[in-house]
Amino acid sequence: MDAVHEEELRIIGEAKYDLSKFAPLYSRYARRIYAYCLVRVRNPEEAEDLTSQVFTKAMVNLNGFRGGSVAGWLFRIAHNTVIDYFRTSHPDVPLDLIELETLDTEPIMKVIRSESEALIRQALGEMPEDKRELIILRVVAGLTCREVGEMQDKNEGTVRVEFHRAIKQLRDLVSRMERELA
Repeated sequence: MDAVHEEELRIIGEAKYDLSKFAPLYSRYARRIYAYCLVRVRNPEEAEDLTSQVFTKAMVNLNGFRGGSVAGWLFRIAHNTVIDYFRTSHPDVPLDLIELETLDTEPIMKVIRSESEALIRQALGEMPEDKRELIILRVVAGLTCREVGEMQDKNEGTVRVEFHRAIKQLRDLVSRMERELA
């Protein structure tokens, strides 16, 4: 067990008796949870609300933490919160869109990146939900294969293989789309 994992387990244990002790976990994961929610709902205000719900649910259910990765636990809560959001509030909104951050400021690079992002979003939309979710968790949320595995009750090796296959499928879809545009 590494030092970060041990520290997070200690924080969870202390937070069960004093919720103010949960603050370091919020500081460590809030930005990543927000990014995950933003990719899924594509609305900054809704993503903020969902992020708040995730951490509220986590604090209320501290006794439900069964060990393992804190990141995996929090992202499982985030995943379920997003699913509930779409089921109850927005049943017609597709879950297949992803926004990639544009970092370049040069106009031509923005156009190129925008076209590439559009192809990636379209390709992700054609992928099965489980593969799309895996890519979002690994790429956007920054979870390790171990953390995704704990979140999805799979072993790390299985997640690694599934991620490799999902990325290959995404590349193939994007390549096909590029050929069709040429």
